[in-house]
Amino acid sequence: MFINVCECFQKISGIAAIGILKTCTPIAVLSEAPGRFSVPAAAMSRARNIRAVIFDVDGTLLDTEGLSTIAINKSVAHLTTQECDWSLKKKLLGRKTLGPEGWCRVCIDELDLRGKITEEELGAAWERNLKPLYADVKALPGVTALVEHLAASNIPMAIATSSSSTAMAEKRKPHQELFEKCAQIAVTGNDPELRRGKPFPDIFLLALARLNEKLQRDAADSFVPIQPEECMVFEDAESGVQAGVAANMFTVAIPQALFTEEERCKRFHQASLLLHSMADFDPSTAGLPPYSREI
Repeated sequence: MFINVCECFQKISGIAAIGILKTCTPIAVLSEAPGRFSVPAAAMSRARNIRAVIFDVDGTLLDTEGLSTIAINKSVAHLTTQECDWSLKKKLLGRKTLGPEGWCRVCIDELDLRGKITEEELGAAWERNLKPLYADVKALPGVTALVEHLAASNIPMAIATSSSSTAMAEKRKPHQELFEKCAQIAVTGNDPELRRGKPFPDIFLLALARLNEKLQRDAADSFVPIQPEECMVFEDAESGVQAGVAANMFTVAIPQALFTEEERCKRFHQASLLLHSMADFDPSTAGLPPYSREI
């Protein structure tokens, strides 16, 4: 039975996986087993064509968002008694560090720090304070299993993150094996070829273009370039979901747990699929090779 997504959040708080279209019509049907879902035929026609997967990093692959907030607050503690709480953090998720759409600009404006610190100074202080914390960052539930499964199934993967290349290099260190598998291509927020950050589609389209170039080099002459609609994107941020949808990619949203069910419905209604955790994702229901065993 299909469930109206705008009503289900108010009625069923224990459901682990809900999929929706732009019209708030779900593409996923909830099964009786908690955390499992199936995709009806209308959506399967597109999902079955998935040939590549692109991952966001912070809050999607790695549990970094809490540590990021700690680093922000440490960076501004000498300037204000205000803190970056959840109401502010929601506005920063998925953004590049610097630039018109960067989180530093939003943070400075929201905390009334204009004239006390520049965006560049805040970004540099944040990276300094965050660097010692990277060693404690864990992969989120379901991530390692899915990445290893996709790698074993020869599904091309790429990374598209708003983090800088310097920050990304630090995050990779404790998780080398994971990123060797899923970061065949990695596009970061300060990439010189990246004109606009999320919510614009540029970062995902650039990641796909580079992935196609790599696959073309490695493959025979018969290689057919992967199209945007043949890509699946995993994102945790509203701006990232908007970017994936704008890129015409099958976009899976896994919002931060602090979002209320009502916020999930309102903020992530564009997503092709909405989950509570990557551990709830069943590749076989989205056109990808099935797990060979129960995960």
